[in-house]
Amino acid sequence: MPDPLLSLIIAGFLAGLGAALFWPQRGLIPNWQKTRQLTNRVLGEDAIKHIHKCDMDGRRPTVESIAGALHISTNEAATLLDSLQTQNLLFMSKGEIHLTPAGRDTAMHIIRAHRLWE
Repeated sequence: MPDPLLSLIIAGFLAGLGAALFWPQRGLIPNWQKTRQLTNRVLGEDAIKHIHKCDMDGRRPTVESIAGALHISTNEAATLLDSLQTQNLLFMSKGEIHLTPAGRDTAMHIIRAHRLWE
């Protein structure tokens, strides 16, 4: 027959571990999800900023240049561009990447925010 005190200690430990992992807004898993969402948003903003800068400099942005600027793989950059295209911030035609009017507005907003932050 198991010792009741040991069973109580184990149950308390498991309950505490479950709370630490899954507690809404403070647990490890919700915090990890928030960090992941923030990282994706920052990558999207940086990609838009890079595309805008290339346009202003008279260069063509490519998947490879975006991957290099953001220090991510070309597959991740392609996935990011698909996401931005779904959000109607850019469009791709004949292998070229262009910002939509909404994408240009977003780029200008990001650039202004970064200048204010500095």
